[in-house]
Amino acid sequence: MSTLVGGCLGALALGAASSASATVVQWADLTSYNPSTGVVTGTITVGSEVIDITISGGGYNFVNLGNPGETNYWTEPNALSRPYTGGEVENAPPGTDIIALSTGGLKTITFSQTVSNVYLALVSWNGNSGVFDQPFEIVSSGRGYWGTGSFTSVTDTSFTGSGELHGIIKFTGTFDEVSFTDRSELWHGIQIGIAGLAPPPPVGGIPEPGTWALMISGFGFAGGALRRSHRRQTARGLA
Repeated sequence: MSTLVGGCLGALALGAASSASATVVQWADLTSYNPSTGVVTGTITVGSEVIDITISGGGYNFVNLGNPGETNYWTEPNALSRPYTGGEVENAPPGTDIIALSTGGLKTITFSQTVSNVYLALVSWNGNSGVFDQPFEIVSSGRGYWGTGSFTSVTDTSFTGSGELHGIIKFTGTFDEVSFTDRSELWHGIQIGIAGLAPPPPVGGIPEPGTWALMISGFGFAGGALRRSHRRQTARGLA
């Protein structure tokens, strides 16, 4: 009986820990695409703050902006193999917004404010690769709209998709932009999300080393003056 109770408590604790660690990602609302410049724009809302986002590089097969009749490629058809919510992320990209990359080359994602932890959701990276300017970690992968696949040839800053790779990668830290290069194919999709805004810097900041030295010498001078004053007062008392 005690073993059963202990096992139940352990399972509850594990479930609570998993729930506590889940991240609600703020996904981009893509709003415009200019084929002549190859620039996609959108916004990400965090509380009352609206962050502008720009994706440049061009060479897209298509861009879905959440209009009626578009296909939602962010589905998870198998509850046991979830490409977007099978890890720390609680919510898959909503709606149909997606950038379908086609012509390989440099792509740059730029934010109007510094953001915390960038997430990149992937659709159908079949044999394609990503080489990034920032280290990333794999959050999840599984069976998606086009089937299943996996991350291969993974390094701190690159991967290759094997099969119909669907999943999420994460860039930990604070960022104003993230860049990557990919290879050409019919299309492979992305959507961009963030954990939130970057925390503000500490009030007053941290003193420079020279300032610390002046403060310490000042404390020493003040301490010495207090000791000398105390000795003079003691001498007067004895006299």
